[in-house]
Amino acid sequence: MSLKENISAVKEELNTEEQFLESVIKVETIFKKYKKLIIGGATIILVTVFASLGYSYIQEKNLNQSNKLYLSLIKKDVKVDEATELELKNLNPKLYELYKYQTTVVSADKDSLQKVADSLSDPILKSLLSYQIASLNKKDLLIYSQSDGAILKDFAIAQAAIVSLENNDTKKAKDALSFIGPSSVLYQISQSLKHYIK
Repeated sequence: MSLKENISAVKEELNTEEQFLESVIKVETIFKKYKKLIIGGATIILVTVFASLGYSYIQEKNLNQSNKLYLSLIKKDVKVDEATELELKNLNPKLYELYKYQTTVVSADKDSLQKVADSLSDPILKSLLSYQIASLNKKDLLIYSQSDGAILKDFAIAQAAIVSLENNDTKKAKDALSFIGPSSVLYQISQSLKHYIK
């Protein structure tokens, strides 16, 4: 290597170090100027991350605890008392509603069913319980089928037609079956049933 090449290599290295020092000085100047904002932003980010992790941990813990309570209540591993039910209601209100729905449907008591139906906030459970009540009353099946949000509308109509057939009212049964539309899974069954009704 010649002296000229050595000098140019040293100059190039000095220029690189000089540029690096200039950028360090610029960063230091910016940091000093915006020190409070940078530290505040970093603090906010850290607090947000830790708060999010803490919230996720608490949610998961509550979910696991409510699932254990629900399973123990359903399996009747624990004495079913108001305190256990209240704990489930506080931890997970939706799961509590499902529990109340399941335990009430088994009883088949119209008054209990209506009481729980009035207290439910979940529209699906409320509709299923309303169908159960209408099914027990038998005369309210068509009223249920015409209500808003009736999930089992076509089943209620088919059941109403069967109740009419049991009462030897074939005209009412045919009329009820005509409300089941072609998009329903019960359409073919209703058409077959209408064909055999005299």
